[in-house]
Amino acid sequence: MKKTVLICAVTLLFAVGASAQVPSPISVYIGGALSVPSSGNFNAGWQMGYHGMAGVGYKLSKNLMLSGKIEHHTFFFDLADFFGVDGGDTKVWMYGIDGRYTLNLPAIPLKPYVKAGSGIAKISWQEFESTDPSTTLTAAVLNAGITEASASKVYFDIGGGIELKAIPAFGLFAEARYVSVATDGERMSFVPMTIGLKFF
Repeated sequence: MKKTVLICAVTLLFAVGASAQVPSPISVYIGGALSVPSSGNFNAGWQMGYHGMAGVGYKLSKNLMLSGKIEHHTFFFDLADFFGVDGGDTKVWMYGIDGRYTLNLPAIPLKPYVKAGSGIAKISWQEFESTDPSTTLTAAVLNAGITEASASKVYFDIGGGIELKAIPAFGLFAEARYVSVATDGERMSFVPMTIGLKFF
């Protein structure tokens, strides 16, 4: 009886040890950093902002991963002094899915990848407050290229980055993407530059 229990215990320990060596297909990402406006009106009217993001990825194959994500970007109105207003910051919530392909390279700790995706961007503009009685908020809004208080639009993004596996539990990543949002008239576009952690 004791021998049977001992054999079962040893078998269980080997099974647990073996399963710990099998990489999980699921990864969790968190990160953030800078967001840089790039389209005409948006680039002219807003300063560089910042963002944070979180996502969950599922490995479909050795090189291909599909991930769902949520991001929040904030941009600051750049012409406030010129128009005599406060406020007008732009906030963008993004909900989407990305496909990511890791390039086949020799066994080195740095793994470059390319990615592309799409989703919904919820854009909102903070209300302007006049600091100059001679300035009208309507003129400020029109000159800044804002046509609505908030909107939900389709976006797509494309980019790439590098990933460094630090220890078995987590890794580091850095990436840059081009994001284009299908806003009315001129498309809103910006470039998020992200650094963060990947948990395996």
